This record gives sequence, structure tokens and C-alpha cells, in this order.
Amino acid sequence: MGFREDEESVVGLPKKSIFRYNSPLVQVCLIVLVCFYCLCMFNALSEMGGGGQVDAAAANNANTALYTTFAIFDVLGGGIYNILGPRFTLFAGCSTYVLYTGSFLYYNHYRHQGFAIVTGAILEIEVGLL
Repeated sequence: MGFREDEESVVGLPKKSIFRYNSPLVQVCLIVLVCFYCLCMFNALSEMGGGGQVDAAAANNANTALYTTFAIFDVLGGGIYNILGPRFTLFAGCSTYVLYTGSFLYYNHYRHQGFAIVTGAILEIEVGLL
């Protein structure tokens, strides 16, 4: 007595679906959404001058640090990705956007540009991995 492929097995496993989380189509769609939303958040902060700051100097200095490290870590990103793997690099690349956004909130309260500049450099290091 054999089972047909479209039947549910005795153990209770569900039928196979085209849209499962580990399918290549779903994985690519998830990465596209993550990269799209991270880039949109960065563009929104950059276009508003650091999240609507009265003085855009902190955002300009953070972008200078960001694009300086861009030249180095976008070249090295592929090799680092091969060493660390996709899970760590995706997590690290996305989590630094929160730090970057928080640095502008910190600048709103304390008016110290150092944290925004350092997080701009850290952001590009991790985005080079992303």
C-alpha cells in the first residue's frame, strides 16, 4: 500500500507547497524587501537633512564618513561575506540602520556630532557586507 504524493502521510505532515519559507523564490523576495526598506529609511534620513534637523551639519559629516568607508568596505564585502556567511552579514547590515537613526535622535538632544559621524562609518561598513 503506497501513498500518492498529493495525499497527507500517516505521520501528519502537510502537503508540499510552492510557497514555503525555504524556497528560493520566497528567500529572494524577503531579501528584496529587507534591502528596499533599509535603503528607503536611509534615503528618508538623508533627504530630510538627518531626520529633520535644524542644522544639517551632523548629517553632512555622517555622510562624509559613510562615503569614505564606502570605497573600502564595498570592495572587501564579498570576501567578508564568504567568511562570515549570509545570516550574520544580513543581520549586521540591517541592524546598523537603527543605530544610525538613533544617532540623529541623540544629536537632537545633546548636539554632539561625534556619535552621528561614527555611526555613519559603522553603517557603511555593515552595508558593504549587506
